[in-house]
Amino acid sequence: MRTSYGDFIRGQPVEVSQSFLDENRIQFDENIYDIKGDVAQGVSASVDLGNDGIPDEGWTRKEIIAYCEENNIPVRAGLSKAKLIERIVGQEDEDVSSQQNEEQDLPSEETTE
Repeated sequence: MRTSYGDFIRGQPVEVSQSFLDENRIQFDENIYDIKGDVAQGVSASVDLGNDGIPDEGWTRKEIIAYCEENNIPVRAGLSKAKLIERIVGQEDEDVSSQQNEEQDLPSEETTE
């Protein structure tokens, strides 16, 4: 991709200084560019708002995608953070429902007298 900053070739890492990134951050959409090692002030770290290890609005999109991949939750390119969270909540609801159905299908213990 040719930009006013130079050539950025898909799949080839480009090292830039923190000051360059700070000055040009608005130009680099996180959905297009994979920025690693960003230590800028003012960049919010993710927070687990539910304190339960399940993605919520406090997580970054990248962390939510990683969670989905680790938990075999299908991810499609271009899904927003909110849509990813919806998928996770939907998957958890299915898991709970399946578990309840399995528990109901267990044969009851019979006592012999």
